[in-house]
Amino acid sequence: MGGSMKLKVGIVGFGLIGKKRFNALKKITDIIAVSDINKDVLQNSELKGVLKLSNWKELVNNNDIDLVIVDNGSTDQTTALIEDKGVAYHQFPFPSVYSARNFGVT
Repeated sequence: MGGSMKLKVGIVGFGLIGKKRFNALKKITDIIAVSDINKDVLQNSELKGVLKLSNWKELVNNNDIDLVIVDNGSTDQTTALIEDKGVAYHQFPFPSVYSARNFGVT
């Protein structure tokens, strides 16, 4: 991304798919926070330096985040709050396969 600032990302849902997205995005973005209701998955050693939250609403309300990736399957309530806050987000369909190229990054 050259000398430009990295996009600051939060990931709602850190299960199998959320972890894959985390690994794909961590090299090209600044992942600020992840949230999951399963506190055990938040103990992942890859999350060093990342804010770990058990409540997705805290992630959405974090003013440092530019983009929220929603991977929790709870579309209506999650996206309604995100839209209300005016934060950019992307709700991925399940199942889905994406790479960094899908985000316009080469």
